[in-house]
Amino acid sequence: MMRRTSIALFLTTAVLALPLLTVSGCNDESTDTGSAGTAVSISNEVSPQDRAARIAAQSQLRNAQMAEEGYFAQNGRYASTAADLRSVDQRLSAKIQVQSGSASGYEISIEASDSARSVFIIRKNGSRTEHIDENGDSW
Repeated sequence: MMRRTSIALFLTTAVLALPLLTVSGCNDESTDTGSAGTAVSISNEVSPQDRAARIAAQSQLRNAQMAEEGYFAQNGRYASTAADLRSVDQRLSAKIQVQSGSASGYEISIEASDSARSVFIIRKNGSRTEHIDENGDSW
């Protein structure tokens, strides 16, 4: 009976730890050798709190994008300051920054509250709109 309990406890622990550990060879930087001599990698995934902060920042930036379009409809050009944007939507995050605004486009950004302080950018130039991060990667 004791052996079955030990095996059940081991299996339960292994199943719960499985999402946290991956087998070596997954291109992770940090590896550790377990007691059995098998190389195990610790996943470098984003924490749920960081993921939530990034999603919130992207959502706030999309709200600013809608405010830019509203500003354009009223003024024939895009907002060039955050104050101009807030004249359309007073609920916009104080973290929204307007880098530029003209008759043909705009660039707005926000810094997320995640541990990496990620920056997200929406840039519009004519009919082309980009959603990128500080590295130029699409989001």
